[in-house]
Amino acid sequence: MTTAKYICNRSPVCGDSKTPKELFYGDKPDVSNMKTFGARAYDHIPKAQRQKLYPVSIKGIMVGYAADSKAYHIMLDDTKKIIISRDVTFEESIGVPKDEDKTQ
Repeated sequence: MTTAKYICNRSPVCGDSKTPKELFYGDKPDVSNMKTFGARAYDHIPKAQRQKLYPVSIKGIMVGYAADSKAYHIMLDDTKKIIISRDVTFEESIGVPKDEDKTQ
């Protein structure tokens, strides 16, 4: 719900060329951090928290934006836990696999 609100406040309103945030605050919103909802995301694990042969990132899915910072909500694939992280790499062309692909 908060992600939908975040996107709607930064999208132009029907019949007007300005966004709701622009109408309320007077300045254009920054949309450079917006990513595709459901895109494949890789959260970076800092070097201090991993050993030599451990993975460098954790695979997940982008499910939202943090309200108080320029971070993203990422749902991890293996545990279905939602984490908040700023150090994320996205593959927006690759979405979430369909249910038919998972069942084999």
